Amino acid sequence: MMSVIALLFSFMLVCLGHGLLNTMLSVRAAMESFSSLSVGIIGFCYFAGFIFGVSLCTRLISVVGHIRAFAALGSLTSALSIAFLLSINLPSWMILRFTYGVCIAALYMVIESWLNSLSTNGNRAQVLSIYMVLIYLSFSVSQLLLNIGSLGSFHQFVIVSMLFSVSIVPLCISSKAKPIEIASEPINFKKLVKHIPYGSISCLCGGMVVGSMWTMLGAFLEFKKFSTGHISLFIAMTFMGALIFQFPLGKLSDIANNRRSTIKFASLVGSFVFFLTFLIITYSNNTLSLSLLFLLMGGFSYPIYSLSLAHIIDHLDSKHIVSASGSLILINAIGSMLGSLICSAMMILTSVNAFLWFGGIILSLNFAASYLFKPKTSHANSETNFIALPRTTMALNSLDPRIPTETE
Repeated sequence: MMSVIALLFSFMLVCLGHGLLNTMLSVRAAMESFSSLSVGIIGFCYFAGFIFGVSLCTRLISVVGHIRAFAALGSLTSALSIAFLLSINLPSWMILRFTYGVCIAALYMVIESWLNSLSTNGNRAQVLSIYMVLIYLSFSVSQLLLNIGSLGSFHQFVIVSMLFSVSIVPLCISSKAKPIEIASEPINFKKLVKHIPYGSISCLCGGMVVGSMWTMLGAFLEFKKFSTGHISLFIAMTFMGALIFQFPLGKLSDIANNRRSTIKFASLVGSFVFFLTFLIITYSNNTLSLSLLFLLMGGFSYPIYSLSLAHIIDHLDSKHIVSASGSLILINAIGSMLGSLICSAMMILTSVNAFLWFGGIILSLNFAASYLFKPKTSHANSETNFIALPRTTMALNSLDPRIPTETE
C-alpha cells in the first residue's frame, strides 16, 4: 500500500510540474511576441518528442532499469525546465520542447509500468480510476501556480524544476521489487482503420482538438489580453471538465449500448460550446459564463479518446485489445501534432479567434463522419463496460480491466 502511495505522490508531482510548464510556455511565448504559428510548431515538437520517447524509452528502461531511467530523465526534465529561460527563441524552444517530450514519455512509462506490477486483477480498475482522477486534478491545480510571481519572470520555471526534482525521491526510495517489463505490442494501423474506421477517425479528431487546446489555449487567452488569474482559472476549468464528464459520458455510452451515438453527442455539444464561446468572448468577458463554457469545452473534448477506445474494443476480440490501444494512442498523438500546427496556422492567417473556430469545425466534422463510416466487424466484445482511460503511454494498457489476464 505504501508503495502505491509513494508512486502516486511521485506521479502527482510530475503532473503538477508538467501542467504548469505546458501552460506557462504557451503564455510566455505569446508574451515574448512569438507568432501563433511559432507556438504551434513548439507544440508540434512536444508531441513528436513524446511519440519518439515512447519507443526510445522502452529500450532504455530494459537496459538501465526503471529506477535509474526515472532518476536520470527526471533530473534532465528538471534541468530542461530552467533551460527554457536561457535562450528564448524559436529554434531553442523547438529543441528543448522535443527533448522535454521524450523525457515526459519516459517518466509516464516508468510510473505506469510500476503501477502495473503493484496492481492485481481485483484492484486494476480502482488503481486506474485513481490514476485518471489524479492526472486531471493535478493539471487543474497546477494552473493556480501561474499566479505565483510574475509570468514574465523566472518564478514559475523554478517551481517546475523543483517539482520534477522532488518527484524523483518517492519512487527512488520505494522498497518494491523490480517492476514488470513493458510489453511491446505489434501495431497495425491499416487493419484498425479498415475495420473500425469511425473509431480511428474520432480518435484522430479528438487528438486534434485536445492538441490545439494543450498547445494554443494559453497563448490564445494571452493574445486576448486576459489577466493571469483568468488564464489560470479558464485552463483549470478545462481539466476539471475532463474529470467531471468522463464518467457520465461513459455511463451514457454503456446505457445506450452504442458508443457511436455518445461520441456523436459529445462532438455535437462540444462543437456548439466552441462556437458559443466565440460569441461570448467576442461580445462579453463575463468570468462566470466563460468559466462554465471552458468547463464544458474540456468536458466534451477530452473524453472522446476514451469513448473512441471503447467503441473500438466493442468490435475486437479480447486478444487484439492491447495492440489496438497502442495504435489508438499513437493516432491520437498524431492528431495532437496536426491540431497544433493547423490551429496555429489558422490563427495567424485569420485571427486569434480561429482557435475556437478550429475546435468547433473539427468536432463538427467528427459528428458528420459518424454517418459516413460504419464498422466492418461484428460486436465481438460488446458486453464490456466503458473505462475512462487517459491517453498517456502503452504501459498503462495492462491496468485496463477489459484486457484479459493472459495478455498481461
